[in-house]
Amino acid sequence: MMRLFRFSLATLGIVLMAMGSAQASHTLGYLFDDAPGSSTAVADGGSAGSAPALNIVGPAVIGADGSGVSGKPGDRALDNRAANGMGGTTNSSGGRGTHAADFEAIDGLLKFTIAGWFKTDGAAPLGGNAVLYANRSGVAGVSLHGDPNTPGNLVLAVDNGSNSSTGFGATQDWVNFAVTYDGTVLQPGPNVFFYAGSKTTPLALVGSGTNTNGSGNDPASNETAPLSLGSRVLFGAVDADPFDGLLDNFRVWDEVVPLSALEGIRVNDAGVPEPSTLMLVAMSVVPMLARRRCRI
Repeated sequence: MMRLFRFSLATLGIVLMAMGSAQASHTLGYLFDDAPGSSTAVADGGSAGSAPALNIVGPAVIGADGSGVSGKPGDRALDNRAANGMGGTTNSSGGRGTHAADFEAIDGLLKFTIAGWFKTDGAAPLGGNAVLYANRSGVAGVSLHGDPNTPGNLVLAVDNGSNSSTGFGATQDWVNFAVTYDGTVLQPGPNVFFYAGSKTTPLALVGSGTNTNGSGNDPASNETAPLSLGSRVLFGAVDADPFDGLLDNFRVWDEVVPLSALEGIRVNDAGVPEPSTLMLVAMSVVPMLARRRCRI
């Protein structure tokens, strides 16, 4: 009985942790739950009132009902499976979601966290500079993309420095990613951390690195380019370095979000009950635990 009681307490703790950590307020986000075929994706997040919608550039589309990471009705994804390859700037093509103009709330951040989900269309893993997130002009700004030299690695580029991490090589299955950057960290660091998970696997640290001038005040440079998800504009016209697959639930914070909060978000995205439902479960478990404790 004591063992069962301890197990129940542990279970309740996990439930309460997910409830308390899943609601970190992000600066900008896109859930892609707009109507299938929509030409735009409405912003979701703390700055949603002023944040622009993403224009959906073909061949990318808002996916079919249930195409999102949870697979539930009403959950959709940015579908870029019509891209003709995973990354590459030669004979490459693929759609994207993009702002019409620069959005300053995500520019020049001293600290940030970027998180989301991707699912490759075919057997090729993330690679070839395939763009998940690009908010960059020239060498100024931030991007997240596949490693051109090591398929399955994810690269965070901040200005003219970059870090690469293993842990993102799963194919044809949803991968949860999160990357944090802290420009206040002094050398030797590290100040960049990579986390990976899946629908059934908790987020875990898979890599770290140092990308800082060591001053304790090293924000990403301001840039003038609009945000793009799924590919980038090359030479002002060509959609290059496409990601071939599905993208869902992108979020950006102007802070370093702790792993516990990111894990709570992963649990919610993957399709566990809403926090209100979890609260009802917790409220029903507590009296049961109390009664069980009295019998021991």
